[in-house]
Order: sequence, then C-alpha cells, then structure tokens
Amino acid sequence: MLLDLDKKLHAVTSIVDRDVLKPVERVVTLPFRMLPDEVTLQPKMPAYQAIPKAELAKAEARSTGATTQQRVIQNKEGNKCEPVVLKVAATQEELTALLEKQGWIKADHLTVWNSTKSSVSMLLKATGLSHLIDYNYQASPMTEMYIDGQLQAMAFNKNNDHHEARDHLRIFDSGKRDAKGRPVWEIAATRDVSLQVKIPSFGKGHTTDTAIDAERDLIMSDLLKGGVANWRVAQGKLSDADAPGVADTYTTDGKVYVVDL
Repeated sequence: MLLDLDKKLHAVTSIVDRDVLKPVERVVTLPFRMLPDEVTLQPKMPAYQAIPKAELAKAEARSTGATTQQRVIQNKEGNKCEPVVLKVAATQEELTALLEKQGWIKADHLTVWNSTKSSVSMLLKATGLSHLIDYNYQASPMTEMYIDGQLQAMAFNKNNDHHEARDHLRIFDSGKRDAKGRPVWEIAATRDVSLQVKIPSFGKGHTTDTAIDAERDLIMSDLLKGGVANWRVAQGKLSDADAPGVADTYTTDGKVYVVDL
C-alpha cells in the first residue's frame, strides 16, 4: 500500500515539475532554436607556395629510383589520418630555428586553458568583436597525434586565422639517426580550411584540404628559403594496411621529400 502511494506521489511530482519547467525551458532554449544546428567559419587563406620548378627538377634528377617507407599518423582513438610527407635530418634546435625564421609558430600544448584561448580567439572573429579586441592566438594548440603509439614531438602553425583556418604540421621523432648522429624527423602536414561549430553544444571540428601535396610543397618552399640545398624526392611506400585509407581520403602523388639540414 505504501509502495503504491509512493508511485502516485512520484507521478504527480513529475507532472508538476514538467509543467513548471516548460516555460523556463522555452525561454532558455529560444536563442538556440533560432540558430542553425551548425555554423561554418571559412576565412580566406593565402595561396599555397609552389617549389620553384628548377629546384624541383634538380632534386628529382638526383633522386632517380629513391623510395622511402611512409608512415601514417593516428589520433588517440587509433583512427588513421594523414601520411608523413617530409623527413628531415637535423637537431631539434636547427629545425625549430629554420621553421620559426620562415614564420612558423610553435604550437602550445593542448590544455583546457589553451583550448579556451583558442575558442575566445575564434569567437571574437566570428562575432566581429575582433575589430574592437583583436586576439589572434597564433600559437593555438592542435589535436595530439601519434605514430605507432608515439606522441608528436613538436607542432607548428602558420597563417593561423583566429583558429578558424591555418597551415599546420606535426613533427615526430622517427627513432632513426643520420650519419652525424642527428635525429631524422617525420613531418605530417595539412591545411585547415574551415571550422564547424555545433549549436548549442559548442563542439568544434576543422575541415582540412585533402590535397596534401600543396601543404608539403609549402613547407619545402620555406626550407629552401632557409638555405636548404641537400634534399631528394623519394616515392613513399605505404603499408598494405595504410594505403587504402590514404587513397580514399587524400589526393597525393605519394612523394616524400627527404631533407638534410
């Protein structure tokens, strides 16, 4: 009998709660119901830089038949993303200095605070408030990626437009060393061309340019401007497990630039 009474009281309370909360819910959710489910922010990015044809021709001429194993990066869930497009033999200090000289900015580590700063930068631009308070967080972090379980060693941004679009690269220690004992770094790179923001959850996700050769050539152009002369063009060799995913997702000639600083 007491159990039946408890059930009835619970039912009445639930009805009252719903009736009381409905007007409040309508007021709170009204702004969101007037907005689209998703907003796409797509700033204009500068044109890609092409490698001078003469420089590319000379590199290809001295690289006849060259091949190299090409690995693919993964996110923390193990989903495969873009392939490595450059391999650079250099000390960490040499590579960092050259990239920074060409306008690449080292990305901050991914933390709650740094992610919040990225969101503030994006919101100021999206709402037009950047005309009053322009906060373009150039060192905004990027999603952490792995190669065979190893976390990226460094990451760099360029042309970062308020976290909405940017060129970015991730650098991994291959574990190999050159004849001078310097690390051989593996670089994977893409260009974010737009940002999608979910309403009202504020979930964010970038769309990347699937033509990754242009991003590879942008980086190589900067390395050449920095004085690099010793480099080759090798045909990348993907594993049987990685090849189908890369072909389905990206447009690429499969070439990897092998550079000695």
